[in-house]
Amino acid sequence: MTSLPLAPPELKALHPFQVAPVLDDESLRLAESGAIVENVIRVHGSGRLAVAPGARNYVHYLYWWHFANASLVPAALIDGFAGRIGRGDDPVTRSLRDRLNKAYGMVETRLSEARFFGGEEPDCRRHPDGLSTVDNAPLFRSADHELA
Repeated sequence: MTSLPLAPPELKALHPFQVAPVLDDESLRLAESGAIVENVIRVHGSGRLAVAPGARNYVHYLYWWHFANASLVPAALIDGFAGRIGRGDDPVTRSLRDRLNKAYGMVETRLSEARFFGGEEPDCRRHPDGLSTVDNAPLFRSADHELA
């Protein structure tokens, strides 16, 4: 099987799984977007980037944070890769695209109901733009991967 040229050798050399992004933070090297963002939130965020447990919008924050990482972005990546390899119209790809469209529909519905994914009030103590990590997670994730 021929491998696709998805990353240059110098990037592949940074991590055994050959993935991006990679964060070097003092003596720690982390891969996986979710782990990187969680590390930034917990280690460097000083409580400003996440909604605290017990806040009234915490459950929404938690749900949308995990939805972005576990459902929305993987569906978008699969759809993008399927198109690249010429599998844009087979039954499996159509089913996966339907799943992606449902995810986008959920996003549209949520943002028509609330200003932020986490709710009307971001409750991210002192964060300058009032956005929580869950509101920025799709931005982090889409910057990791070329989807088109």
